[in-house]
Amino acid sequence: GETSLLESVWQVASADGLVAHVTALPSMNAGSGDRRELAHGAQNRIQRLLDASAAPPPAAATVDPQAEPLACAATAAAARAAASASPR
Repeated sequence: GETSLLESVWQVASADGLVAHVTALPSMNAGSGDRRELAHGAQNRIQRLLDASAAPPPAAATVDPQAEPLACAATAAAARAAASASPR
């Protein structure tokens, strides 16, 4: 059978040892109707974010490797959707 996009994303997101950092950017106005211009603008915004995140973190920032990951509503919703879509 075919795998839905949500099922595929859930399989990747639930893989052992995988760490994902997701950043939601502000929405873009698609009113111009020029999809190439919109795609170029989106690509530029993403690249600026990636360039900014490539800088080393401030010295005061620390991460506890033993800390539990935070659950988010999107992850919980994806789990419920994948579970309900799976054949029993």
